[in-house]
Amino acid sequence: MNKPTFPLSTRGSNIIDASSPPKHVRWVCVNYVASLETLLPEGLSYLTPDELAVTISRLGFNCVRLTWSIEMLQKGHMNAVGPGSAFAKYASETAQADIVRVNPWIAQATVLQCLERVIEALARQDLMIIADNHVSKAAWCSSVNDGNRWFGDSCFPVDEWLAGREKHYIVPANTG
Repeated sequence: MNKPTFPLSTRGSNIIDASSPPKHVRWVCVNYVASLETLLPEGLSYLTPDELAVTISRLGFNCVRLTWSIEMLQKGHMNAVGPGSAFAKYASETAQADIVRVNPWIAQATVLQCLERVIEALARQDLMIIADNHVSKAAWCSSVNDGNRWFGDSCFPVDEWLAGREKHYIVPANTG
């Protein structure tokens, strides 16, 4: 697939790029979960961010829907795998050992630094990124009773959501 010229826009029901003449852009996206209780992008106990990005690209995808949570931003100053971290609380001892073995830098990184590394790796592969603020409370989603569905639910306080959106920007690095 050819790399589109940014910014993208629409013409009728088509997404087009900024080239002259504009080219139709077909998104072939994969979901990449980073909105679960560990507060880290999944798969880092198996591959580095660069290896994950290369794999996604080689599989023919040109776009990644990267989920994240407001809780990730609120607790993003925490060490990614350190004592008391969400990763240490929710991941098995094996997963904790594997993530440091595969990605030694994570032992000293914060949650947000881990997310940044993943975004940078995706951008290096020219993958378009849809940063999806998927949930407020980090968890597997979409239960009718999870309290995480819409404004005013028990895990979705509007003031926290607005504060997270105002203070933190998750912007794909390859938009220019």
